[in-house]
Amino acid sequence: MFGRLETLRVAEKIAALTGADAPLLAAIRMALEPLEHSVWPDTAWRFSRLTSSHHPVEFGFSTHEDRLRVTLEVAGPETPDHDRLDAALRLLSALGVPAPPARCVASWKSLQADGSLRWGCWLGLRQTSRGFAAKLYVEAPRGATAAPWSNRVAGARLRMLGHDPASGRTELYFALPAMAAAEVAARLSGFGLADADGMLDALASVIGLPLAAAALWPRLGASVCDDPGDAAFFLNSKSVTGGGEAVRRRMLAGASTGYAALFGPPSTAVAPDHGVLTLTPRARGVELRVGIAADALEQDDFRRNRPKSESCSRNKNVEPDLSVRPVPCVRIRL
Repeated sequence: MFGRLETLRVAEKIAALTGADAPLLAAIRMALEPLEHSVWPDTAWRFSRLTSSHHPVEFGFSTHEDRLRVTLEVAGPETPDHDRLDAALRLLSALGVPAPPARCVASWKSLQADGSLRWGCWLGLRQTSRGFAAKLYVEAPRGATAAPWSNRVAGARLRMLGHDPASGRTELYFALPAMAAAEVAARLSGFGLADADGMLDALASVIGLPLAAAALWPRLGASVCDDPGDAAFFLNSKSVTGGGEAVRRRMLAGASTGYAALFGPPSTAVAPDHGVLTLTPRARGVELRVGIAADALEQDDFRRNRPKSESCSRNKNVEPDLSVRPVPCVRIRL
């Protein structure tokens, strides 16, 4: 079973590549405790809707930056979906993260109260210059609306809210209806993007289809907040022409040395499932992010391609020491 110790070793490995310090690793270790102590231990590490392998932890990578990012389940499978927001709030408190405003929590609970949920709430942790930051992802049940954005995303369905307790910023995530290329262009303009055409070209490039050939585009998602033009767009990596290998080539063309060390040459591992792709307009061009399940980062093919070292041959029954910065278990090609 790929459980807590194995997941911590993945976090340790990525931290060595990104320079993440001990506070974030300690936070990840604490956040995994509810899963480790689940009353259903046989299913605690393979029940989640977060990843295609059902592992409850996903690591994120970007073409524009090297940071340790992780999204995870906040409780074991025995916790009802409607109770997972409270479980996430307890984790925030244990991690020393400021609590969201009471009015926000009340509105989220009201949003979830009368609807059917599939996962309830996830927790995101990410590396910052001061240690780490957190983000809550709160599921919205079917039929939920989000005024005043509901008029600007006509035909879209609210899927979740993302709240950053440190900044107080809340993003709304929508599933957009099926659209042809011309409709996608109009939709992007409606989000107030400074370069809607550039984003359309980036989406077409990632999908791997010329605009003229995309009679009906893959289903897209979008996140928005109160800042005009501040939006990101999402699609399933399985929608990309060429599959995981095409996504890997695009990621390797970016600036992420962490991703390159894990999945670039000389590794011959099969490209992993990259989960949901996120495209965000930046000053340096469109940023691409991917999410990879923790258990995919320790697949057998990848392990065979790691150089042998003392740090890679640890006793699997010994928990890694997260009080110091770990030694990398991968070879970085310079």
